[in-house]
Amino acid sequence: RDGIAGAAFASVELAEDTKASRPNIQIGDPFVEKLLIEACLELKEKGLIVSMQDMGAAGITSSSSEIAAKSGVGMVMHFDRVPLREEGMTPSEIALSESQERMLLIILPEKLEEVASIVDKWDLDCAVIGDVVQGSEYIIMDGERTVAHLDASTIGEGCPDPGWEMKEPADLHERWDFELEELPLSTDLGKDLLELLASPSLGDKSWIFEQYDHMVQINTSIGPGNQDVSILRIKGTSKMAALSMEADPWKCHLDPFRGGAETVARSIRSLAVSGAHPLGMTNCLNFPSPEDPEQYWELDQVIKGMAECCRKLDCPVVSGNVSLYNETSSGRILPTPVVGIVGLTEKEEHLLPSGQWEEGDHLFYVGAPNPVLSGSHYQRLKTGTIKGRPLDFNPSAEADFRDRALSTAAQGLARSARVVQGGGLCVTLAKECIACGSGIRMKLNIPTRKDVFLFGEGGPRAIYAVPSNKVVLFRKMWEGFPLMMLAKVEGESLHIEDTLDIPVEDLRKAWRNN
Repeated sequence: RDGIAGAAFASVELAEDTKASRPNIQIGDPFVEKLLIEACLELKEKGLIVSMQDMGAAGITSSSSEIAAKSGVGMVMHFDRVPLREEGMTPSEIALSESQERMLLIILPEKLEEVASIVDKWDLDCAVIGDVVQGSEYIIMDGERTVAHLDASTIGEGCPDPGWEMKEPADLHERWDFELEELPLSTDLGKDLLELLASPSLGDKSWIFEQYDHMVQINTSIGPGNQDVSILRIKGTSKMAALSMEADPWKCHLDPFRGGAETVARSIRSLAVSGAHPLGMTNCLNFPSPEDPEQYWELDQVIKGMAECCRKLDCPVVSGNVSLYNETSSGRILPTPVVGIVGLTEKEEHLLPSGQWEEGDHLFYVGAPNPVLSGSHYQRLKTGTIKGRPLDFNPSAEADFRDRALSTAAQGLARSARVVQGGGLCVTLAKECIACGSGIRMKLNIPTRKDVFLFGEGGPRAIYAVPSNKVVLFRKMWEGFPLMMLAKVEGESLHIEDTLDIPVEDLRKAWRNN
């Protein structure tokens, strides 16, 4: 009975008594999952599968009805033939169980014996639980009893209009009401940097990822940690897969459209700077109740912003899920789309890592020197709140940045690179110092306030460490795009003239929160 109502739980309002809200949780078995993957790959290679779908949310009901609806056929399901782990399950429980390590296959009857033999070889169970039929009827049988009879499209196609009202939040323009003068210039930007590095959003996450073995199958080239992306080898080829993940609920709250676009753009920037062309995006849309008209508007605008960025930057959306009603009587979450994008590079030598600069390298900043503090980590640190409006999505600048970044990596014009994102330039420099174990000496010659340039967020920006013999070619690659020589790699501290001077070891201690 594990996993029953698990998908529904993702979209129900939470009770004050959290135990009452707890569903039957799926019990995963990674070893069986691996056997299932290998069995399905072998069946596919031998041409034995007509169609296939995993049993995720809503289990058998979702997978079978979706295949029927997409294929324009009907289906008759026999729930008395479904293998069960637990006795006495009702048809509704069988219909909605989200037990893991299962796959629904559509196969030709004459292939059944061969399919069963391969499945048995991988030490798995299989059973014939239904038939594809003409028409569009979706029928569930329990022995001789019909327990469900409806059109397959009712479940597997489209989404009926829920009839919910949608309206712009009444306080939207109040959220944007922020003048820089409201934030006095800090007297200790070094202290501010250390506090940002120690924050949960920007600090070290090893306490999470060290609980899992990210080296399984030894395909990991660059694992999780102080990097913009993780890199996996693709066995049997020279290609490498890169993965990035982003979320920015604060900007999505201030301006849902711009925040949604920025969330996707951030993930694409990370891939491009590392040398990987985006292949496809998945997402998890975490929102409060859409039955509130203002919250439904935020959901609508975030998705439109994400879609606009995907269209303009040629990034297909291949999957995703939704978690709604994330609220209680004491409050609601901010609009929080989480984006994960996979990219590809054709050769390992085309990858450009972070944390690799060397003494004497020239440090360049690419991107406009006018980010904003609206919705930034720095603004929250200094004021405890977020106000203002994030930068607008600029598709031409984003595409230009992506293309130049990919070419820079492919042509080997830099030794190390890192995207400027959460926490702004100063946090990016600090993380690179930590990863490399060495520092920089930098002068500030900018038209904006120090805190804005150092801690502002938004827009396509990155830092590149370039060896002396590549400087001319690097400058030529970025000619016509905002470019600034920041510093030279030297010393053992992050030194910004007349601003801060922090030893790398102190940066590391703050980041590791020890």
